[in-house]
Amino acid sequence: MDGRRNPRELCQNCGWTTGNALSSGYTSRVKIIHTHGNAAIWELSPEGPWMLRDEPNEPNCFWSNDYITQQLIKRLELNVPLIEMHKFGGPDDKFHFILMSRAKGSRMDEAWDTLTQQQKIDVKESLDDCIKEYRQIARQQM
Repeated sequence: MDGRRNPRELCQNCGWTTGNALSSGYTSRVKIIHTHGNAAIWELSPEGPWMLRDEPNEPNCFWSNDYITQQLIKRLELNVPLIEMHKFGGPDDKFHFILMSRAKGSRMDEAWDTLTQQQKIDVKESLDDCIKEYRQIARQQM
């Protein structure tokens, strides 16, 4: 079978076919790196600075409050590190797309065993500071 004349779908997520593969030199720089239910995070280039979250517009979606929470933390000017997020899609849209920056640095689960005892204490203290900042949200809302 000729893959150009009778293309067969190779990827149900992006629609890539044998025709695409045989007639172009394109290599996708967009890859799914995480899924949960009917939502996914796409890496927009290998280890690049941006990711795209594709999620249903449903109140029970795994990440549904993430963007709103980030906006609240920014508005309250809490002293906690945040990534950059840009939301696309309105209240009546079936899906939302959130363009978000990748956090800088190493993943904690990969770096933890390489840290000194003092570095681990510093991480704990930083996390304690963040939790104290988060607790201010409840105080401010009362």
